[in-house]
Amino acid sequence: MLLQGPGTPGRYTSLVAEGVIRLKATTTRDLGRLPRYDVPPEVSPLDLLLVDREDGER
Repeated sequence: MLLQGPGTPGRYTSLVAEGVIRLKATTTRDLGRLPRYDVPPEVSPLDLLLVDREDGER
């Protein structure tokens, strides 16, 4: 999900035109559907994300 800011989407225009990304209307209510991870202070959130993606099927 890509949340578009209040300005013009200049840097995303070419990606949208090529179909690489899609912009869709979202609200703050949609943020509640995003996964949340409890991360201990001594662990890198990025490392946990990468491990999670490694385990999942693509």
